[in-house]
Amino acid sequence: MMRTVLEAREDRWNRRKALASGLGEGWSVLSFTLRLPVFLRLERRYEAIAGILFDDLLIFLREKGIESGLREFAVRGDGPEGTVHS
Repeated sequence: MMRTVLEAREDRWNRRKALASGLGEGWSVLSFTLRLPVFLRLERRYEAIAGILFDDLLIFLREKGIESGLREFAVRGDGPEGTVHS
């Protein structure tokens, strides 16, 4: 399990770096990972909660007039994560 968590973190960091390096001037990468103890992370209900939080973030950005491009939400080895570039 620990190896999977570390691999997921490394993979996420590499994806963020690649995304940021391909963006033009004035664009940013916004991302989050729901950090929970393992015994809570194994309860699947937190995946749905994290998805709702991600959707709320997208609504907030839109209401503030912040344009967003790529939107990605996934559940990986270390928990739910979301990425937006805006």
